[in-house]
Amino acid sequence: MIRGRSLTVALALMLAAACRAGSADTGGERERAIAEARKGNPVTALRLLRDVVERDPADSVAYAEIADLYRRYGWSSEGYAFFRQRAERQNDQLPELRYYAAAFAAFTGRAEDAERWLGAARRRPPTVTEALATAEALTTIGHDSTARVLLEGAARRNPESFEPRVRFAIALAEAGDSSSASRETDAALVLFPDEPRVVGAAAQLRFLLGDLDASEQLTHRWLLLATDNAEARWNLTRIALRRGDYSRADSLLLLTARTRR
Repeated sequence: MIRGRSLTVALALMLAAACRAGSADTGGERERAIAEARKGNPVTALRLLRDVVERDPADSVAYAEIADLYRRYGWSSEGYAFFRQRAERQNDQLPELRYYAAAFAAFTGRAEDAERWLGAARRRPPTVTEALATAEALTTIGHDSTARVLLEGAARRNPESFEPRVRFAIALAEAGDSSSASRETDAALVLFPDEPRVVGAAAQLRFLLGDLDASEQLTHRWLLLATDNAEARWNLTRIALRRGDYSRADSLLLLTARTRR
């Protein structure tokens, strides 16, 4: 779907981008917890990770793993309780905990709490991954305009990163601001011409905006960068359907089915 990544994925990005790896003493236990999570043992993984952050309260990677597990298994209420307590305890030592608290507050329907934590978190600008996760959470409680502000700020502060600019463009398109969405997408294509996710987002945005020719051209470029991408082939299929070319749509669907066997 073209809508922003799920919070699960955004929280996983926090893990990939976490810059403080924690102490050597807790690193081994953190790795064991990650291994347990991969084996499908989330309760054990969470217990180990909570032990890690008790001993090393500045371990950002461990917090990112905890957030990912809470969201992945639908334990949003437990996640909010955990991060609210941690954010209150840590105070200014680890500001990103406030973004986690805001995100889980939003996903449990606590709009006022989400706003409060977001306000506290803004004492320093969010990182790209914090902005992505929090913006995604805010959209679930109807705070689309606040989410767009977060995404725009992240895009402007991090011109080297394509993700916030693409997400901002998507948010603009969903809000009905097609000219601004096109402008942001065009800028992303200039900066990241060979990034499949940028080209793919641009292709899908053009489809949403009704520019089928541009969407088709971008989708062919997308397939050159990411061969046999099923989402790209689906974009070609729905372009054919929109044009009433059902024979081509059938062929594309058959081709997609064969490549996914």
